[in-house]
Amino acid sequence: MLKPAGKVFTIYPAKRLAELVSCFRANSIEPKRMKFVFSDEKSAAEFVLAEGRKDSREELKIEPPLFIYDKDKKYTRQMNGIFSDLVAAASGGDD
Repeated sequence: MLKPAGKVFTIYPAKRLAELVSCFRANSIEPKRMKFVFSDEKSAAEFVLAEGRKDSREELKIEPPLFIYDKDKKYTRQMNGIFSDLVAAASGGDD
């Protein structure tokens, strides 16, 4: 159970975004932030990273998109940064 003002985070298929928002609101959770995840700049969004807050007012921030691959099919700088953060967290680093 989510306490009042408690946060929930999820990764959801972008094509089912309406279902996610409906489910959030049916449980008194207001969408607060979303970031769409794309394979590359030419692809449709695959996923949405979403944050919701219980019993919160309506105010949604759409974050800049996350592109996984660049035009050369290599990981983007942003994606490499995510990987570096994960490795640091797994090894106990604070960077």
